[in-house]
Amino acid sequence: MQTVEVDEAVPKSRRVYFEVFGCQMNKLDAELMLEGLMQRGYQLVHDPEEAGVILYNTCSVRERAEERAVMRMTSFKRRKKEEPELILGLTGCVAQHKQEELAERAPWIDLIIGTREFDRLPDLIDEARGESQSILATEMDSPLEFVRQRNLGPQPWHAFVSVMRGCDMVCTYCIVPTTRGKEVSRPPEVILD
Repeated sequence: MQTVEVDEAVPKSRRVYFEVFGCQMNKLDAELMLEGLMQRGYQLVHDPEEAGVILYNTCSVRERAEERAVMRMTSFKRRKKEEPELILGLTGCVAQHKQEELAERAPWIDLIIGTREFDRLPDLIDEARGESQSILATEMDSPLEFVRQRNLGPQPWHAFVSVMRGCDMVCTYCIVPTTRGKEVSRPPEVILD
């Protein structure tokens, strides 16, 4: 992800540290989330100590990714106690699949946002600022928006292009339908645009 030097004019509450664990779809989702945040005046920073919002986008398919994200989120427990205005959030497949377990196990996490709710992230952050309990946003019936204005990846000429999300197959070994929902395809003309 692209980061910029910290602009001291941007309050800490509008600075976001974002880390992605897992697959390419998570990287694309992170870019879409960051774009929404940047449109609302948030700044991406490279150091979690400079951030007032810390987000981890997680993967359920890769077990180590899940463990690392939860472990890192646990490392902010003391800071959250010292800085109650700090917003901590887990997004992605782990959040979708283990929402209630996470809310019970890690009540200091403010946001648990699934794979179809991330377009609401800026509003959910605002909502979390006035809450004392974790906000769970894991509705699977939410419509998917594929809107992307720019590439926030490390190379401006390299981007992930999603042609579909989810899956209608219900293979016994696969978690994708549970975490990403039913298959939703994009029309070819939208992909080419």
